[in-house]
Amino acid sequence: MTKEEQRQERQEVDPQKIEQFISKVINNLGATSNVALAFIEDKLDLYKAMAEANKSASGSGKTSKELARLTNTNERYIREWLAEQVCGGYIIYDSIGMKVSWHVTGIRKDPWANAHRIQVEEDKQDKERVHYMYPDLYGQLEA
Repeated sequence: MTKEEQRQERQEVDPQKIEQFISKVINNLGATSNVALAFIEDKLDLYKAMAEANKSASGSGKTSKELARLTNTNERYIREWLAEQVCGGYIIYDSIGMKVSWHVTGIRKDPWANAHRIQVEEDKQDKERVHYMYPDLYGQLEA
């Protein structure tokens, strides 16, 4: 085999192998981001809050605002987390009512999980409630 033939042989690329490689990279990136999301969920007990909320009389899921209120968490962060969960197929999204629901078959109660739970947020003191860091940007008066 001549050097020219060897060079041409090396330049030929199997498109199917490239597609498989790209698919594997994308799957690995998705799995990596899901590790962080699982950690956030575990610390905030978001699935547990959704499951308990679904036990209510309506049982029809919760909006991101309702879930944020239940978990004492900023709604924006909950909305971002929910969007990733919907994209991953972990929860169901109702586009008409803008509600999400999750069916939990079990809650982790092993010794390690119980020993490492954290308080999501502490209740704010009255002087810290309804306080804007930059009130002028929101058309509010200085506190």
